Amino acid sequence: MLDEANRWAVFGRLMPGIAHNINNSLAVIFGHIQLYKFKHPGFKEMDIIQEQAHQIKNIIGYLSGKACGEASTQKSSINICKLLENELNLLTADPFYKHEVKKTIDLPKDTPCINGYYRDISFALLSIINFSLDSMMEADRKEFVLSVSSDDDYITINVSDTGKPLSGQQNEAPDLASVDYQSARIGKYIVNLAKTRDIIARYHGEMSLISNNPSGKKIQICFPKQHDQ
Repeated sequence: MLDEANRWAVFGRLMPGIAHNINNSLAVIFGHIQLYKFKHPGFKEMDIIQEQAHQIKNIIGYLSGKACGEASTQKSSINICKLLENELNLLTADPFYKHEVKKTIDLPKDTPCINGYYRDISFALLSIINFSLDSMMEADRKEFVLSVSSDDDYITINVSDTGKPLSGQQNEAPDLASVDYQSARIGKYIVNLAKTRDIIARYHGEMSLISNNPSGKKIQICFPKQHDQ
């Protein structure tokens, strides 16, 4: 059986052709929409159809970007905010995230890039995001905050939620690296924060539990802006 990386590699090679075929069909649809609007300017429902067609085009773009990134075997310059924006747009396929969670997202477009593998960074950040979302499934308040900032030395990602706190062993502080489970929210997805920690450390970064209490928690990831790899 193909492992996940190989499956993404196969899909990544196919995705440009799939996207091309779908976009060709969308181009025909857009052309007929414009023609119909020209002939029937009072038919406002056509604007709704056009908006949905644009949404399909955007989804194909998000999926194509992820597939190509995950399939890449080369390091590249990765804009973390652009990666997160793409992944969060795809995450709207999850009804819980889309409809039940109040989201506050701050992704500055001028955030510096880091050199690395897309699949590493996406796995690490999505594991933390999914852990945060899973912890809110039974919470009365479901509020999720994701922000990215940078200074002279670090790119910092903060993930906060109003979900249940992380429990530690008796007489021990909670350890993020102990989190390892299969998400009930998104099927067979494995949330393994020990692997996440190891990936972040590979880029000379750190993962920290900044706050952890009954009202929620905050996880912080820091990547140095300049590092040797």
